[in-house]
Amino acid sequence: MPSRLAAFGITFGIAALTVYMLVTGRHLLIPFAIAVMIWYLINALKRSIEMRTGAGGALSLTLSITTIVVAIGLVIQLISGNIGAVSAAAPGYQENVEKLIERGMEITGMEEVPSLRQLVDQFDVRGFIGGVAG
Repeated sequence: MPSRLAAFGITFGIAALTVYMLVTGRHLLIPFAIAVMIWYLINALKRSIEMRTGAGGALSLTLSITTIVVAIGLVIQLISGNIGAVSAAAPGYQENVEKLIERGMEITGMEEVPSLRQLVDQFDVRGFIGGVAG
């Protein structure tokens, strides 16, 4: 019977190896998982078509594959349209952010935009934690 420390070490090693394998193999695992989900949807849709219409196996499979392909195409078209709209609106958002930064600089009396490093240096973590905890 292994000691508790050895059991913990083995369990931790297996968990670390599993995480490593999942991270390393994600380029293979993600498409595989998507394919399995699509296959499951096609089979579920095929069974549903068979039960509702009484169509044969080949016809219901063809209808379900066609339906899934059309649905995926519509989703891709919707996403690409949204990406195009966001890309077209991005310059307007950038202008608004720049105006807000300028207004904030005028209100605070700053002459130039501070860098991220300057902002981090000015933030008092101890005071913030003390205020939240206290």
